[in-house]
Amino acid sequence: MNEEQARAAGGKLYTSGSYRLRVHEPGADIDSVGVAPRMCGRAEFFTSLKESLLNHADVENLRAIDTAAVPILTFDMRGVNIDLLFAQLPMNTVPESTDIDNDAILNAVDSASEKSLNGPRVTNLIYKLVAHNYDSFLAVLRVVRVWAKRRGLYSNKSGYLGGVNFNILVGIICQMFPKATPAYMLNQFFQIFAHWDWDTMPAMLTKPLDISRTLDQQFEVWTIHQLQINKRNNLMPIITPAYPAMNSALSVNPWTFQIIVNEFQRAANICDAIKQDHFFQNNISSGARRLYLPRLAKTWNKLIQPTEFFAKYDHYLALRILGGAEVGGAERESTGCPENKDADQFEEFEDFKGFISSRLRKFVEKIGALPFSVVHLFPKEFPEDNAERRHATRYYFGLITDEARLKEGEKLVLTHVWTSFWLDEVVRNKAIPQHLDLKLDYLRWHQLPHQLFDGNRNQVRKARQAILKNNQNNQDLQTDLQTDKTENQSDRVKKHRTTGLFLTPDLIIVGDTIPISLHNLPIDLPKLSSSLVSWPPLQTNKTHLTISRLATFSFEQYTSLAQTTGDSHLPINPDTDEPIVAEFDTFIDGPEAKKLKTQHPTFNQILDELPTTTPTLLQSNAYHLEHTAVPPPTSKITTLSHKPEPMAIDHAV
Repeated sequence: MNEEQARAAGGKLYTSGSYRLRVHEPGADIDSVGVAPRMCGRAEFFTSLKESLLNHADVENLRAIDTAAVPILTFDMRGVNIDLLFAQLPMNTVPESTDIDNDAILNAVDSASEKSLNGPRVTNLIYKLVAHNYDSFLAVLRVVRVWAKRRGLYSNKSGYLGGVNFNILVGIICQMFPKATPAYMLNQFFQIFAHWDWDTMPAMLTKPLDISRTLDQQFEVWTIHQLQINKRNNLMPIITPAYPAMNSALSVNPWTFQIIVNEFQRAANICDAIKQDHFFQNNISSGARRLYLPRLAKTWNKLIQPTEFFAKYDHYLALRILGGAEVGGAERESTGCPENKDADQFEEFEDFKGFISSRLRKFVEKIGALPFSVVHLFPKEFPEDNAERRHATRYYFGLITDEARLKEGEKLVLTHVWTSFWLDEVVRNKAIPQHLDLKLDYLRWHQLPHQLFDGNRNQVRKARQAILKNNQNNQDLQTDLQTDKTENQSDRVKKHRTTGLFLTPDLIIVGDTIPISLHNLPIDLPKLSSSLVSWPPLQTNKTHLTISRLATFSFEQYTSLAQTTGDSHLPINPDTDEPIVAEFDTFIDGPEAKKLKTQHPTFNQILDELPTTTPTLLQSNAYHLEHTAVPPPTSKITTLSHKPEPMAIDHAV
């Protein structure tokens, strides 16, 4: 291509989302799409353009995510964050007259380009569908966005709702009440969607249109039949208006769905109170009305009060994302520049953090298999200032046990959940550098860090007391409040114990060290089922053994080792007095797992059959036992139950 052809090729930059609709707040990012002709491909976008941006004096914090379904460049330009997508059109030039709102623009484009163009196309069509009362639309949308962010609902990737979802929902209210005031529309927004029948009625601004027959290729278009054939992914169908129509709330799961609906109902109740206050205000004298205005303002402020997430739960999980060198520890020898190494590790940490945050909703779904009535992910990260690693952040989950599903004396087991999440959602999809790590901590309310309360822990404690008055059946919360009163007079947070965990189905906590690294876990480790029997850790009077891999070791060897070392806790069927082994059929030697041999080789003979070195993540399938020169611990075994002791759930489970 010569210089003249290059000048004539053209290209355009489009904006979308909140910036395009003029509802963006200070500090918000700008969503944009670069459209280029056929001779400029995605390879050039992530090479030459990326290089130009890196060398630009006004660009900082550039990150390229080229492996995503919709590849993106994200960077700060003069302090403003910009998310730049790319779309390639099958034409030699992209003139100024190019109309991306015309459905014909999608003819012969690839899937990534179609998804990139979908952003501005949907935004433009929403604007056209509410243009008749656009000022009211903006006023209502601004309040709804503030409400959603303060109530912990504004995060599409976490399973809640995002910008495009609220744009569509507010647009529907504007269509229903085209002549109404913003205050009335806001009230109707909460009243209507608090009682919306999501099972049978999708939220749509316009009827989905399928024009696939007029194009060279077909894109999947959402239809009403999805409510019957794919209910799991259509719990809250909010359909985009532009072709190809899709469910923009695809990530909503049963747990986030219930939280969203509860928040809609809370807001609807507050709006009812506001409406009654307005009615009362209009029927009193002007002098009394001036005295009544502060109460009215207080009721409006209650609508957008921050969420009570860190006051309303008894049990919390903190998922910690760690990276970089250990703080205060010796740096590993490196021939490279330490500054460059730390910069590289920080970039890897940021990439890993984004990757994990996009899969937190999957962890919620896996926890939901246990007897919990509420699994509440708070969609905000909290950087750690005093972590053991140079780079660290955490996400929190609130839990409420389901008394109807929880049998008396039953323990809540997280082993198989954590293992399944690590293998299915992390290892399977991403190579993990050695300096990156994940940990899961269990905390009671009085163990939550002070930083979460912004110096208002006493106010949050009062909020907990108010919640307790409305929930007298929660005995755990009553007990915890009493603990707060007796143990936290100085606002001191107990430091929870870090404990080593064994790879066993019942999450047994033993010892004060964590000898297992997440990099020792094999990618072929089978999923553990909640129906698996509980196996205590193998131990002797002289040697403390920890299981760090689970692969091809036979059941006979496992049984022999357990009995040789004096383990008397093999699971027994009370009806037959025989060991229970059927659960192992799926991952240890198949049918041979049903056979128990009476011959038991000595302890040393078994160890001789095992590898003497720790296999790496992607190599040997062998079973490995680590030796530590500590006697078997005698401390009480701790598991996650109604009133568990503080514990840490390491990635080894």
